[in-house]
Amino acid sequence: MRLVPPLPACADAEFDGEGKHRYWLSRSVPSEFAGRIGLCLALNPSKAGATDDDDDHTVRKWKGFAKRWGWGGFWVGNLFSYIETESQKLRQISYAHAVGERNNEVLAAMIAVAPEIVLCWGNNVPHALRRRVDEVLDLVRVRRSPLSSVSCLGLTAQGAPWHPLRLGYDTPLQPWVFKEKASRR
Repeated sequence: MRLVPPLPACADAEFDGEGKHRYWLSRSVPSEFAGRIGLCLALNPSKAGATDDDDDHTVRKWKGFAKRWGWGGFWVGNLFSYIETESQKLRQISYAHAVGERNNEVLAAMIAVAPEIVLCWGNNVPHALRRRVDEVLDLVRVRRSPLSSVSCLGLTAQGAPWHPLRLGYDTPLQPWVFKEKASRR
């Protein structure tokens, strides 16, 4: 299993042996900045696969944003690696199965080398699985390069980073502000 997508970015994806989990997705975008790449951290994989012919609505939207951000390509990782088109169905499976056996390892590897990270999972994290948000934010906080940027497309009323699907391409990236962790006594 490849922990990190190839560079330069190309149409590719990494799945588990059963095809029930997608650990990462990679796409190239026509740009004069061919070497510039970003990592989008979303909720869970839908139906996009390893080729451009397999793009879903969200991947097509990321391509549009990536082009406007001057990226030559992007990688996608997810809070949960379980493939499901209706995110609320994640609450019907166990936490471990939703996260996936290798997801933390893959996310940590991608976060460590991504120069730009965009958080974009939206409000649809099922209540029983919300601890995953803090786990992934901790991975980003600890594993990212000091030179990498972390941003989002704004915050929902609930404080989650907006998912790009229903946003206009003129939506600006905003720096992500990590909340201070409460001291544990």
